[in-house]
Amino acid sequence: MLVNRYINFILKRPVTVIIILLSVTVILGSGIRKIEFDNSYDVMMPQKDSLYLYNEETKKIYGNLDNFIISAVTSNENIWSEDFFRDFNNLVTDLEEYKKYDEVKETIRTTALDGYEKNEKDKSLNSLLEVFSSDPVFQRAISREFSNLSDERGSYSSVSAEIKGTFTGNRNSGVSDKSDKKISDKEYNAFKKRINFINDIKKSETVDNIISPLTAKDISGKDDTLRSVDLVDTGEDGERILPSSENDFKLFKERLRKNPAFRGALYTDDAAGNITDFALVVKFTNTKDHDQVTREVSKIINSYSGLNSIIQGVPVINKYLSDYMHRDLVNFLPPIFVVILIVFFLNFRSARGVFLPLVTLILSDIWVIGLMGHLGFKLTMLGASLPSLIVAVGSSYSIHIVNQYYIDQRVSRQSDKSEGLRMSMSHISVTVILAGLTTFLGFASLMTNQVTAIRDWGLFSALGVLSAVIISTSLIPAIMMLLPLPEKPVKKDQTSADKADLTDKLILKLTGVSINNYGKVIVATIIVLIISIAGASRMKVETSVLSYFKEGDYIRKSYQIIGDE
Repeated sequence: MLVNRYINFILKRPVTVIIILLSVTVILGSGIRKIEFDNSYDVMMPQKDSLYLYNEETKKIYGNLDNFIISAVTSNENIWSEDFFRDFNNLVTDLEEYKKYDEVKETIRTTALDGYEKNEKDKSLNSLLEVFSSDPVFQRAISREFSNLSDERGSYSSVSAEIKGTFTGNRNSGVSDKSDKKISDKEYNAFKKRINFINDIKKSETVDNIISPLTAKDISGKDDTLRSVDLVDTGEDGERILPSSENDFKLFKERLRKNPAFRGALYTDDAAGNITDFALVVKFTNTKDHDQVTREVSKIINSYSGLNSIIQGVPVINKYLSDYMHRDLVNFLPPIFVVILIVFFLNFRSARGVFLPLVTLILSDIWVIGLMGHLGFKLTMLGASLPSLIVAVGSSYSIHIVNQYYIDQRVSRQSDKSEGLRMSMSHISVTVILAGLTTFLGFASLMTNQVTAIRDWGLFSALGVLSAVIISTSLIPAIMMLLPLPEKPVKKDQTSADKADLTDKLILKLTGVSINNYGKVIVATIIVLIISIAGASRMKVETSVLSYFKEGDYIRKSYQIIGDE
């Protein structure tokens, strides 16, 4: 029989089996570094459905609303002030760097950075900023990066207090009062890596347009001709001429209110008609991945402490989902493993009974997630549950095998360890394989679903189950074959209730209740089934992305504020 040959091979060549499993783990595990997250709406849609295809064609013609970051910008003090407009203009100018890549300017910056690194022994933030005294945009970029060197990916959290001081201490130059901070070689190398990373983002020219009161155009009529004019005039040097006096502010308000299309698009006002917020809209190109540029845009917006900004949009929601998925994987997996360890210990009360099943679960997770990375699949919101799912489902296979080994250990003690393991595996492997096969087929059936996320989740859940079965039926007997027999029997051969442990006594008690009251049990089961069917018929399908977030979450709050304004 094929199963018996498989068992004999494992027991005769345990070292070979372990080497093979570890080699596969190393190869597949290298794919974990390639794994990416995908929280886009597309993966939750039936992509062959006619309505979905029609919607995609509509996006091509009229534009894709999923490509916008929308920010409501106001002031902590007074929106109609020279300081506010200077900050707002600096913010817009910083973002415009991502709209059209200026290779000459970036080459000059990179050359200057290389020269500074080579010639300056005692590096400091002040001396570095002095090198770029004629380039205030890059000065601000330098200050931002040194404020957050520890986070290479960027984040949505507000930047540190030091960078906030950068834009309040000296608004013209963007230089902080703390800019005499010394820079180590390690910090400088990390900074240059960040600058190169940002340059790569700029080269992609992912930002298609920036819409704000400072960049918008108005319609002007003269000599029976309509023409497009800048809402904010520019000087001969190409710089925007910002309002600075009371009269300038009054004229700018009039220009905004003169065009009714601007209300609700470029500004919002209160019940009294006073303009309270300006809009800042960053439109991306139709590329699929906006992750990194969204993080950079958000970091730039949040770096201006003099501005009170609230950001929203599908790219922002996707990045929050990605951050939450990263956080949940880190925060939830360790507690799950702790619970599993406790369950293993309570059941077997031995080191090998705890760590052997645990190793099989860890390897199963590595195999599946690594395989996803190698094949180019991305983790979706559903896919993020795969590691926990594999642990939950796969643990039962390991428990069955280890439990059977301890039940049959008397054979190993009376005759031969190999014979005892062969008996245990012969008793339980078919059961484990059949249980794994039915679970595998159940998950694999989801591959017929039209929704990409569900289809991928079904595929890799099935592969996860298959991995758990292969590893548990191979690794556990192979290691057991190499380990000496326990000095004392870990689990007795229980044939009566007086020899049973707490778990067995509980099971015996429940079994007795069921047998003695079988009629009541059947009636109770039918009642619960009827209630469940009635409840299932009242189930409502929720498709709103906002439902993924808690009531007090930033995404819900910002969505409400942006929507109201």
